[in-house]
Amino acid sequence: MRRILALCLVAILCCFVAAGCSGESGFDKSDLKKRISEVLREDPELVLDVLRENNETVFRIAEQGMAVAQQRAMREQRMDMVKNPLQPELDMDRPVRGPEDAPITIVEYSDFQCPYCSDAARTVELLLQKHRGEVKLHFKHMPLSSHPMALPAARYFEAASLQDEEKAWSLYDTFFQEQDALKQGGEEWMKQQAADLGLDVEQLEKDAAGSVVNNRIKDDLREAKRLGISGTPHFIVGGVLLAGAQPLEEFTSVIELVKEHRAQQPAPQAEPAQKTDEGEGAQ
Repeated sequence: MRRILALCLVAILCCFVAAGCSGESGFDKSDLKKRISEVLREDPELVLDVLRENNETVFRIAEQGMAVAQQRAMREQRMDMVKNPLQPELDMDRPVRGPEDAPITIVEYSDFQCPYCSDAARTVELLLQKHRGEVKLHFKHMPLSSHPMALPAARYFEAASLQDEEKAWSLYDTFFQEQDALKQGGEEWMKQQAADLGLDVEQLEKDAAGSVVNNRIKDDLREAKRLGISGTPHFIVGGVLLAGAQPLEEFTSVIELVKEHRAQQPAPQAEPAQKTDEGEGAQ
């Protein structure tokens, strides 16, 4: 019995050390505390003996507690951001993937030559399918100096969007799916992809070198710096920052958190109808 009580103490201590306890229980804590205290007074080395004999079990308990604590801390941090969302600038003249009236906006800061960004692009594609009608994607550029084709690809994407947004998104898919070809083929390869889509390649080259396209990319880089974003990929989902090529479940978790918060907000009250004296008309 004394050894069982000691094991109970160890489990409780692990939970508190890991900050994973919820504070809810189905047993008489005061009675358990009294009995454990009696055991420890009689044999203070008992807990250490149990720890030594059950170190793997204790480690698993602590590890589970830590996981619960980390998930709770992450949720609290994200809820904080939901309540105080980041506010990237959204230019509606730039390409948007998904319905423009979708309630949740995803802003992607990316690099066409970054392999992690390629992985993230596939995840975002699944996300747009899973949450069809609920989310829309704004794509922003963070071409890294270590990727020589990232900046030209960013320019070609933006230049293509000036002609046809759907074809620009097709280039987006191709650039991410065929990064080796992008790296090896360079601008000639990009021109061929544009031509295959029916884009005006001569106009594309002019626009890619023009001020409209280059100012968009400069604005993206300035905004990323303002928001403290220094690597790729990064995402802002409903105002919540996600770093790296996160799994689909993480995006979904944030989307559900945003929806949950918005559902709790009071509905805006309609303004009362303006009353006029009987017999008075508009002047």
